[in-house]
Amino acid sequence: MFVTITVHIRVEIGLVEANLVRSWTEYVAKSSSVLQTFFGFRLFSLSVEPTITRHANRPALSAGGGEDVTRPIWTITTGNITVAEPKDVLIGAALGLLLGAFVAYMFTKEFHGTVMFCMASFDLLDNMFAIRRALFSGVVIVALGLLTPQTKFWGELEFGSISSLSPASTLDNIWPTTGLLGFELTSAGSAFLMGFSKIVAISFTVARGYCGGFISPFFAVGAAFGCCLRFLIPGLNIQVACLCMTAGINVATTRTSLATSLILCYLAGEPNAISVILTSSLVSLFATTYMVRMRWMETYMSPETL
Repeated sequence: MFVTITVHIRVEIGLVEANLVRSWTEYVAKSSSVLQTFFGFRLFSLSVEPTITRHANRPALSAGGGEDVTRPIWTITTGNITVAEPKDVLIGAALGLLLGAFVAYMFTKEFHGTVMFCMASFDLLDNMFAIRRALFSGVVIVALGLLTPQTKFWGELEFGSISSLSPASTLDNIWPTTGLLGFELTSAGSAFLMGFSKIVAISFTVARGYCGGFISPFFAVGAAFGCCLRFLIPGLNIQVACLCMTAGINVATTRTSLATSLILCYLAGEPNAISVILTSSLVSLFATTYMVRMRWMETYMSPETL
């Protein structure tokens, strides 16, 4: 009888705990939905599982002589930011508002919508002509890659080469690495051309539904425009320029201010720049709350493009 009572008590406690967890989960989900609706926050973008998994696997990787997954994958310059100055925070806010959010706005509200409209005019969005749409988009993407090889692939591995203004020969997975014309990032004009070309490639990739998406590719766009600013303003910190531009563009389109800031900081090995990048992200987030989402979601998530 004692065992039976104990089992019943434990079962009841378990049910109470389960109900509490379920109620809390529903509350968080509803709160996230409200915040996402009114402010554009995506709280679920920064999940706990990847963080736990990374730290749980780190001892096993170290013991087995594996690669350290916590090391940065980009090296923008040899010297990292040691202290974020107040002026850097103000520069981050300006970059997030005036440039990052503006680039995202022009892409989502104007350029990508125009591409989708043109495809619809030629009936390329009809799945009956999916092969034609694939060929047309593929020709544009390949042509851009041959002229500006930095626009190839999804941008995560290319970010380091672009932001550090490294020669095209350092690019991964591309042959010939110099492209047809030997394109290099040597001036503000070449950096701007590379960023704009990547935007065109992203638009046609999304319109066709090719793999690659737009999140990591926007990393390359932000790096290119950040380098363009660095050429125009020699005194501007290159890490701040590239990372804040990237944060401003990505947050305006994905609504993931916290996740984007943390990812950029630690992939670049710049944890001390978190306040600067987060400022750029939050400014871009609030500046584009009622401008970007509507047209972008209509064009990217429309049934014809899935």
